[in-house]
Amino acid sequence: MNLSNPIRQRLDRIQAIAPIAAVLGLFLAVIGAFLDIDHFFRVYLMAYLFLLELALGCLGLLLVTNMIRGKWMLSVQRIMAAGARTIPLLAVLFIPVLVGLNRVYPWASFAIDGPRSPEETWFIGPFFILRAVLYFGVWSAIAYVLTNWMYQADRENDPELYRKAQRYSALGLVLFFVTVTFSTIDWVLALNDHWFSSVYGWLAMSRQALVAMGFSIALLYWLRDAKEIKAFVIERVRVDLGVILLATLMMWLYLNYVQYFIMWAGDIPQEVEWYLIRFDNNWITFLYLGIIVHVISLLLLLTPGLKKIFGATASIAIVLVLMRFAEYYWLILPNFENTVAIRWWDSALPLALGGVWVALFAGMLKGQPILPVNVPALEDVVEEAAERPQNIGEPSTN
Repeated sequence: MNLSNPIRQRLDRIQAIAPIAAVLGLFLAVIGAFLDIDHFFRVYLMAYLFLLELALGCLGLLLVTNMIRGKWMLSVQRIMAAGARTIPLLAVLFIPVLVGLNRVYPWASFAIDGPRSPEETWFIGPFFILRAVLYFGVWSAIAYVLTNWMYQADRENDPELYRKAQRYSALGLVLFFVTVTFSTIDWVLALNDHWFSSVYGWLAMSRQALVAMGFSIALLYWLRDAKEIKAFVIERVRVDLGVILLATLMMWLYLNYVQYFIMWAGDIPQEVEWYLIRFDNNWITFLYLGIIVHVISLLLLLTPGLKKIFGATASIAIVLVLMRFAEYYWLILPNFENTVAIRWWDSALPLALGGVWVALFAGMLKGQPILPVNVPALEDVVEEAAERPQNIGEPSTN
């Protein structure tokens, strides 16, 4: 199944525009680096971690979709595969984080001078870099082995390849859980070296699933005019996608509440302090706006019949993706700044990194069928769609 012209044309257009955006963003970012080098590295980390979580969310959901038999998964599986295959690029983009390590992580040290406690040993520079290499190696291996089998199954119609991918996904999920948990502790939680949360790994994975699911739904809606998307993304599939988006949002909300409740009930000063600095000055306004947006999104997704309207679900998905970027702003910058102070060039690094990532993602997606081939469930849904034709952006009148 080759890509239809509408999909290929749109991806070609994205590949042409994204590098231009990246160059413009890089130019503005260089100016920003001369103005405030410390803030430069903090914004770089924020933009970088947002893209990394999007790629890791694609990898995590790809592993999950290989272990279940839901028909909704077929609509997003190739999008997830393309996102997962961008992880080696993110490994390269991690180098500037290492260059500015001491500017972002004040505890980081490359000197090994005398005996250290286990906690101090964990955060010395060489060990920090070694763990990063291990994380990216595991994620890249999982992504490429799994997607290679999936693409090979598309070409050869070999059911054994799908079974191998399913068995491999079980092991991959275990490795994914362990590495994501420790990487999140290293790169996000450790920004404040006196604070720890026992649910932080779970919370990171819920955030990854939410951003990846939102991104996939938005992209499907953007490609909705293509014949293969029209044939497969029928009302039942659209509703399922909306339900999965709702489930990931509810999980994210629940884990945030659990973390807050445990910290506040424990009343340990060094743990409560993490929240206090984010409840101070105008950071609290930033938080309130985020709560309002997420509650409205939750209520809309709970509204009967709305998930049948693909445009409405996609709009909510886009908002939730943008809120993940805002969430990283709230997670990272309060560790260094007492109040919200947005610089005019703060959008430069997200534009630069995002342009590079989107260009690679579009190329990965363009190189393979947009939907899996030789899967019986796919044929069943296409036959059902042929019997009940409908507008993909509107609810059925049946």
